Amino acid sequence: MSDVLVIGFGNDLLKDDRVGLEVVRQLKRVLEEVDVLEEPLPGPSLIDLWAGYTRVVLIDGVLTGEAPPGTLHTLTIDDFINLPSPSPHYAGLYDVFILSQKLNLPMPKEIHIFAIEVEDPYTVEEGLSPALKKRLPQIVETISQKIKEWQRGN
Repeated sequence: MSDVLVIGFGNDLLKDDRVGLEVVRQLKRVLEEVDVLEEPLPGPSLIDLWAGYTRVVLIDGVLTGEAPPGTLHTLTIDDFINLPSPSPHYAGLYDVFILSQKLNLPMPKEIHIFAIEVEDPYTVEEGLSPALKKRLPQIVETISQKIKEWQRGN
């Protein structure tokens, strides 16, 4: 078991909602000494998944409408404090974080969140939208480099 866990979220049946899954599938090929998982739903299951890890990287799609598809947003747990619950994933990320703390469950020392701006997370269709597909290699490279930096202790 590595001390770093990377989790990609998404639904393979929904066009751009699958982006987190697509990213981690490619990261599996380029990252060493890192555990990589595909997960359909973030929520309370995260508590079991991240137990024992020092660093956790969460990757998911987001539709803000404020940035072009493929924009990579870097977030922290604090960015989720004022989001309404429940999220589309049942318990929001911040709720899971607080639940872990209140139950005195083991938590990673660092949680890094990458939210990738999507164009269409609702259409039932295989494959990413063209704009997102075009940016995918750059997204994977950026996230890969960040993880490698964290592994080196930077």
